Amino acid sequence: MNFLQSVLEHELTNADIVILDNASGNDSVPEIRDWIDARFPADAPPLLDPSRFTLGTTRFAAHVEPVYVKGRVALFSSDQNYGFSGGNNALAHIGRALGHEFLYLLNSDTLFTDRFAVSKLEALHDADPLAYASGPCVINFDGSFDSPFRRDSFWGDALYYGPVNRIRRLFSLPILQFDISALSRPSGAQVYKISGAAMFFPTARFFELDGLDENVWLSSEEAILGEKVLKAGGKIIYLPTTVLLHVKAASPRPKAKRIDILANHFTQRNYYYRRYRGYLGWQMALLRAGQRVRLLMARL
Repeated sequence: MNFLQSVLEHELTNADIVILDNASGNDSVPEIRDWIDARFPADAPPLLDPSRFTLGTTRFAAHVEPVYVKGRVALFSSDQNYGFSGGNNALAHIGRALGHEFLYLLNSDTLFTDRFAVSKLEALHDADPLAYASGPCVINFDGSFDSPFRRDSFWGDALYYGPVNRIRRLFSLPILQFDISALSRPSGAQVYKISGAAMFFPTARFFELDGLDENVWLSSEEAILGEKVLKAGGKIIYLPTTVLLHVKAASPRPKAKRIDILANHFTQRNYYYRRYRGYLGWQMALLRAGQRVRLLMARL
């Protein structure tokens, strides 16, 4: 509920808010509904009529439905978990069905700090028609930055970034791919990728890009988006003058689970390398060799 509280505190209730419970399997739907009912104003016409609302895509229409509406807030529930990319794609389809010009796809563990956060990003896109996507400055609760990043190089990924970044983390330094120069560009800077926790799109551009790639669910979503935008001849803009906090809530994991997550990360990363970077067989073999070494070290 902290996200919704930050929306209220920063007077962002003039924006339409759509929440999707992505088959969480817990009691979040009634909890969110009760929280909204107790705190959000009902001084606007209902965003939609649940009994008449339909999605234009059969893929989501069979599983995603509105369960509660109050003013400009709508709560949807899905009986199928679509993962990160699929869940955001479902929200984008809802936004398009509602006729929204812009989409602001946000993780539920982000917090607003700026009442002008949305209008700043809208103005950025109004000024630059080649801006396919944008994102704010996202800061984690430990004070580290969650974005932006430069495009990886093959040799850096294969031989250089891993060991150097491991050393840099020991000294609380950002990883080499972090785009430090973008932090000092108050009018916005073109970057390769932004944080997946907060992504802003003109709705038409999002669908021109065919949404987010649902073949990945743990890693490389933002990098794939970066490649799609580059191929389309567009830009991703990072705006450091509006800030979101990212809680990144996570519970401690046993070593075996961490190793499984790392292995899945490499599987999805390799999909990105092959599908979007077009790496050749020898390049993939070299990358996989380095990944096997990292998995071996993780087991020690």
